[in-house]
Amino acid sequence: RNANGGYSSGMYVVMDENYKEIDYVTLLPNTEENHTHGEGYLDQHEFLMLGNQHYLTLSYTPELVSNLPETVKGIDGGSTAYVWAGVFQEVKDGTVLHEINTTDYPLLYESSVEKMDYENSTDQGVEVVVNNNPIPSLADGWMDYVHPNSLDYTLDENGETDKLLVSMRDQSAVYQFDITTGGIDWILGGKASTLTGYDEFTSTRKDEKGNEFSALTFGQHYARYINKAEDGTISGNPKISLFDNQTGDAPFLTALPVPTLTRTFKADINEEAKTAAISDVINGTDMNQKTEQYHIASHCGSVDYFNENSVLTGWGLHGVIDNIGAMAPEGTISDQGYEDLRAGSRPIFTEYDMSNDKVTFELSAIRNANFTGHEALFSYRTYKTSN
Repeated sequence: RNANGGYSSGMYVVMDENYKEIDYVTLLPNTEENHTHGEGYLDQHEFLMLGNQHYLTLSYTPELVSNLPETVKGIDGGSTAYVWAGVFQEVKDGTVLHEINTTDYPLLYESSVEKMDYENSTDQGVEVVVNNNPIPSLADGWMDYVHPNSLDYTLDENGETDKLLVSMRDQSAVYQFDITTGGIDWILGGKASTLTGYDEFTSTRKDEKGNEFSALTFGQHYARYINKAEDGTISGNPKISLFDNQTGDAPFLTALPVPTLTRTFKADINEEAKTAAISDVINGTDMNQKTEQYHIASHCGSVDYFNENSVLTGWGLHGVIDNIGAMAPEGTISDQGYEDLRAGSRPIFTEYDMSNDKVTFELSAIRNANFTGHEALFSYRTYKTSN
């Protein structure tokens, strides 16, 4: 991907209990109308196993599109652009059962928060600056206007895949799709939100072109259904959890100031009333007082609300801390009031007891003193196997 981080091109290998390779999974060819792409790469953000040779996959696929709405300028002021499409497939026994492609929804071009310079998009690559050095980057010429970073799903009463919950960082919003019809059921957050009732939890933010909007989340990662039964169904309205980075100003990869307001929360969606009730907000700044470390993440991260005694949070990546390395002198790195942010000052994950307001377990990592590089020290997600 050259300089454009945050996604990748590859495939998944499925192994049995003896680590014998038994399946290889790629983006499969599809002959549906408007989905006539061939075989392609998958991305590292999500891969869900629903059963034997039954998967939900995610791909960042480069496409030349021609359906930009009139409100958005494409190449030469027209309706075409080079973009990274988010492609989500349900695959069983090597056959595509359903596919959702973000380029089928022109609304998403307009509601993007970053990578929205469609007019200057190109398949010839652009020059970007990394560590003060200009380098050519093919990937950055294509607009990463959605940047999906998590998938979750529900099943209907017949055990068939029903709904798809997608967190899209570059939309600063979470979408629920009907996987059978392809329709958007609702949008939580972002410029195009279809839900209301959460104004007290919003802030005014700007997209990369300086346009203001009311943001519930900003650069969020990882959304999950939290009232899904063991059989995969949901009775009544969905309830979801989110890891909300509240990252620095778009474009997210380079902008300052870096965040100190990372949080997690639950959202109770009333689909009939088209409202979202926010609850159980856990602010990283409040957690700082409990363990004297910095609970912040500019990118990545995850949260699972298992029960009142167990909220598991992975603190992802923080550009200032994780990329600076151990060479930074003490006191030289600060972030909105914090005196010293260096590798080792931020936990990898935290388990929090909400009912008793205490941290029950936390793990941090300190960079090896012999390592002098600036590669990031971070966790993408955190899981546990028991409540």
